Amino acid sequence: MSSTHDMSDLVNTDPRAALNLFRKARESLEEDPFPYEEPIPFVHLYHGGFDGQALIDAFEATGEWRQAMTGGGDKGRVGEHRDSRTISLNIPLNQKSDTLSDVQKAGLPVLYAAERAVWDYRETYDLHLDEQQGWIINKYGHGGNYLPHTDHGPSSPRLLSAVVYLNTISDEGKTFFLEWDWRASCVEGDILLFPSSYPWKHEAEPVGLNDPTQVKYSMVTWFV
Repeated sequence: MSSTHDMSDLVNTDPRAALNLFRKARESLEEDPFPYEEPIPFVHLYHGGFDGQALIDAFEATGEWRQAMTGGGDKGRVGEHRDSRTISLNIPLNQKSDTLSDVQKAGLPVLYAAERAVWDYRETYDLHLDEQQGWIINKYGHGGNYLPHTDHGPSSPRLLSAVVYLNTISDEGKTFFLEWDWRASCVEGDILLFPSSYPWKHEAEPVGLNDPTQVKYSMVTWFV
């Protein structure tokens, strides 16, 4: 039975086996279902059980954060609507080396859990998707937020959105769905999947208003 714990062991002992297991994320659901909660319609909350802090530490060591932008495609821009830092998560699955980088070792267990969740969601609704727009990691410091928005738009006809929480935040920093009056807490290992269209308009609420030392890390992607 496959799990994120199996993946965590493999990245250190057998990188090639870890990559092979990652490619079998969909197949693993047959013997190892991924249960979820559905707090509001078509929103799935999975508890991934992975070590998000390891990925945070690996990326902080690179120091390659940049100001997050809004807008899809080539029209992304920096503005007052969003206050966070971001970094691209690019893990080559076809690498030929016998070793993995620190980022790859930390990232594969997280991506494996996310991949299983996405395939479970797709199969639940028989959802056909053509393309994934790549994973990025967002870093929200003291007061960092992303004002209400939808992920679907004229320049980016997204169908499915994914948020993966890499650490636990106790001082605000929740994902708020305005039309449903429901909030998802930022809990390490949780994976949130939801439709990208208007009824699921959402907001990343400010982080650390009472505790300025708290920093929120989340990983996001979209599918069209």
